[in-house]
Amino acid sequence: MESLDLLETLLELVARVLGKSRDRAFGEKLNALAAAMKAGQPISAGFRAALHEIAPGSSRHHRWKRGQVQISPSAVLWASRGQVTELTGASCADERLPDWPGADRRLTLPGYQATSIWVLPLRIRGVELEIAAPDEIIEIIRYALSKG
Repeated sequence: MESLDLLETLLELVARVLGKSRDRAFGEKLNALAAAMKAGQPISAGFRAALHEIAPGSSRHHRWKRGQVQISPSAVLWASRGQVTELTGASCADERLPDWPGADRRLTLPGYQATSIWVLPLRIRGVELEIAAPDEIIEIIRYALSKG
């Protein structure tokens, strides 16, 4: 019994150390991107984010899909399970707090706290989309879209 308690404690400690290491690396990545943005340089990065399409004239919301935003100097893409959505050239509205309908209230993005997630409305080629990610990443996406 004591060996199980010790094993659980050891696993918790390892998880905390790995989490702090990931947080530190993520913070360094954000700082490097912020410096590049401040200098007006092109950026490249990839972040977890969720996306959904807003059905025009309908109260029905499409489900949020988890995926990754891929930013390069020439394009902004969202990808998930073989599906790629081109976001380059999208116009942005002001970000807002999420108003998750139904079960989507429980949307989480691995590695992010739910309280840090914001929504950025986008419009591209007549289609309205929303992308959900932490505020720092929303600002990076907005910057990349303004350069595209």
